[in-house]
Amino acid sequence: MAVTQEQVKQLLTAEEVDYPAAALMLGADALPHLRALIASDDPMLASKAAYLAGTIDAGDSADIVATAAASDEVVVRIAAANALENVTGADASVFEGLLDDLDAGVRRAAVKAVGVAGRADLRINLERLADEDTAPMIRDLAKATADQLG
Repeated sequence: MAVTQEQVKQLLTAEEVDYPAAALMLGADALPHLRALIASDDPMLASKAAYLAGTIDAGDSADIVATAAASDEVVVRIAAANALENVTGADASVFEGLLDDLDAGVRRAAVKAVGVAGRADLRINLERLADEDTAPMIRDLAKATADQLG
């Protein structure tokens, strides 16, 4: 059964989205619609679309999450960072861009995602944040995450 953009929107406009259930129901057929919604003028819908793309983790979901990570909207970049926890094979440059984001909330979510995703290849980035970030909370989280990754 083909998935329509209206079906995707209907699931994402719910007050509480059950992302794992939506990912199972929609599958990879929803990815083109999620890409379109990320580009929309609705930051809340775009952020939900970004997170759902990461939850689906199939096809070009990593590329879709990377697109969301480059958004002008902070809420969309935070959702992209959170989605990276679930995306297999996400490019290190996507994590790096989010770790260097001007917004502390984005950096926090990216540090957490690096740890959850077990990205030891980004340990040096975490060590830099632990030493240099302007936010004490980010420094502490980056140090703990770098230590966790060994």
